[in-house]
Amino acid sequence: QYLSDYPFYTSTDTEVIVALYEKFGIEFINYLNGQYAICLYDSNIEKTYLIRDRVGICPLFYTQKDNTIYFASEIKSILAGNKGYPSISFSAYSEFIHLWTPLSPGTLFDGIKEISPGCYLEIDRESSKVHRYWDFVYTQENASLNIVDIKYRLDELLEDAVNIRLRSDVPVAAYLSGGLDSTIILSYLRKNGVDLSTFSLTFSEEKLNEESYQTEVSQYFSTRHNSVRAELHDIADNFIEAIWHTEMPIFRTSPTPMMLLSSKVHSEGYKVVLTGEGADEVFGGYDIFKEAKIREFWSKNPQSLWRPYLLRKLYPYLDFTKINSAEYLKNVFGHKLSSTNDLLYAYHTRARSTSAIAEFLNRDVKDEINKNMENRVRHFLPVRPGQYNVFNTAQYIESKTIMPGYILSSQGDRMLMANSVEGRYPFLDHRVIEFANGLRNSMKMNGLNEKFILKQMVKNRIPESVLNRHKQPYRAPDIDALMCSKNNHLLDYLAESEIKKNNLFDFARVNKLVKKALSGRAKSVKDNMLFTTILSTQIWVNKFINH
Repeated sequence: QYLSDYPFYTSTDTEVIVALYEKFGIEFINYLNGQYAICLYDSNIEKTYLIRDRVGICPLFYTQKDNTIYFASEIKSILAGNKGYPSISFSAYSEFIHLWTPLSPGTLFDGIKEISPGCYLEIDRESSKVHRYWDFVYTQENASLNIVDIKYRLDELLEDAVNIRLRSDVPVAAYLSGGLDSTIILSYLRKNGVDLSTFSLTFSEEKLNEESYQTEVSQYFSTRHNSVRAELHDIADNFIEAIWHTEMPIFRTSPTPMMLLSSKVHSEGYKVVLTGEGADEVFGGYDIFKEAKIREFWSKNPQSLWRPYLLRKLYPYLDFTKINSAEYLKNVFGHKLSSTNDLLYAYHTRARSTSAIAEFLNRDVKDEINKNMENRVRHFLPVRPGQYNVFNTAQYIESKTIMPGYILSSQGDRMLMANSVEGRYPFLDHRVIEFANGLRNSMKMNGLNEKFILKQMVKNRIPESVLNRHKQPYRAPDIDALMCSKNNHLLDYLAESEIKKNNLFDFARVNKLVKKALSGRAKSVKDNMLFTTILSTQIWVNKFINH
C-alpha cells in the first residue's frame, strides 16, 4: 500500500527495501515486518546503515580496525578477515555466566560487537553512531478491553502473522514440540489449508520425551510427521560442531539436537520452518516468571512457613526429595527476597546457580570477572529499576538477554542455518508483541496459569490434552550424553594439558567434577550445567581463540 506508485524492476523481496528507503529515508525500518539484517549504503549522502530486526532473530556483528568497519552475520567471518588472534572479553564472560549471554552489544570476543536488536548503526566518513528504533514497552493501553475483544483481536493478529510468514518461493514446514505454542501455529496453518509437514525431536529419556503429545497433535491436524530421535551418542558426536556454529559456550546441550532436527528438515527438501518460539517471553510462559511472582508474594510475609512451599509446584521435573522444609527453600530461593525493584529480581536463583562456574575459574580470571552485575545491567539496558512491575521487568530482561542471546541464536538461528534452514516466528511479529505488552498481566499469567489468554483463545481448536498439560520446557540430556562413551574424545578438552594451556579453569576443581561425572554421581541440574559450560568453553577457546 505504501509503494503502489513504485515501478518495481525485479520480483525479489529485497527491492522493497530500496523502494521504502527512497520514499521514507531511514524511517523505512518502521514499515518492515519480520526478521532482517540489512546493510544499506546511500551514495548521495555517503552514509552506510547496518540494521537488525526488532527482536534479534537475525545476527549482525561488526568490528572497527583503524578506519575500516568490518561486518558479517557470523563472527568467524570477521575473524577470517582480520589478521591476528582474538582475545576473550572477560567482562562479557562475567555477563554470560550470570545471564547465559553477554549484554548486547558486547560479545565474548574482545573488540567485536553486535548490532543490538531493534537498533541500527549509522556510519559516515567521520564516525559511527548507534540508534534505537524499537523496544519492548509495557503500556497497559489495552488493559480495559474485555476478554472477548482481546481474544478476537489477538486471534486476528496471530493469523495474519502466520500468513505473512508463509510467503515463500519454497515449501514451508513447521516444528512440532507437542506443546501449546507450536500447536497453535499448526491450528492456523490447518485453518488456511496449508499442506502440512511437521518435524519433532524425541529422546529415549522418558522425562524429556514429548513424543506422545507430538503424535496426538500430528494426528489431530493430519500432518506428514517426521521425527528425529536424538540418542545420547548423537548429541556427543555433534557437540563440537554445534559449538562451531553457536560461536560461544552454552550451558546446555539443547542446541545440538536442534541442529540434528534442522538437518532432517533439509534432507526432506524444506528450507523454511515456522516455530512457536517467542510465545513464552511475550505471554509469560516461563517458570521463571512464576518463580518471581511467588517470591514477590512471599516477600510480603517473609516469615511465612507455607508461602515458600508454592515453589515446589513449579519444577516437577526437578528432584525435590531433599527439599522438605521451608528453611531449605528459603536458602535456595530466598536470596534478596525483598528487593522487588531490582532489575534482576527474577534471576537471582538462576544467576546464583550459573555463576557457580566462577568458582572453577583460576584466580587471575576470577579477579577479571569480579564486577558488579547490577550496575552493568543498569548501564546497558534502557530500563530503570521500578519502571515496571516485577512480572513485566522479568519479561523485559528475558526478551533482551536470553531470548536473542540464546533462544534465537545458539538454539535457534545458528542451529537452523547450520543446515541452511530459515526459521520464522509468528509470535515475534512486532504487532503481536505490542498488543500483548498493552494487556493487563492477568491476561498473561492468571494466578499461576501461564499464557492464559492464548489458552482461552484456542479452546476447542487444539487437543484438550495439550491445552491442559503442565508446561514442559525443552531440555536435552547433558552429562549423560556427553559422557556416553568410555573413550569419549570430548574428555580430551578437559585433560590437564588442555585446561592449563587455555588458562581459564582450575584443573583440580574441574578434575573433581569430571571424576564425579565418570562415577555417575553428577546428577543435579547444577552439576549438568557446570560440566556442559566448562566443556563448551574449552571447545570454544580451542576453535576460536587458539585458532
